[in-house]
Amino acid sequence: MSDGNSYEEEEEEEEEEEEEEAHFFLKPQILSRPLTKDPHLFTFFKQLKNK
Repeated sequence: MSDGNSYEEEEEEEEEEEEEEAHFFLKPQILSRPLTKDPHLFTFFKQLKNK
């Protein structure tokens, strides 16, 4: 049963990540600087690599 709970938690995290991603696209100034220099985007891509 623990596997089912962990899967549900992952779904919630994915929803939060999608909101953050959309939030960054709304800010043009983010696009002008390297993604790796932005701490939030850096952790966002880090999480994608971990999956």
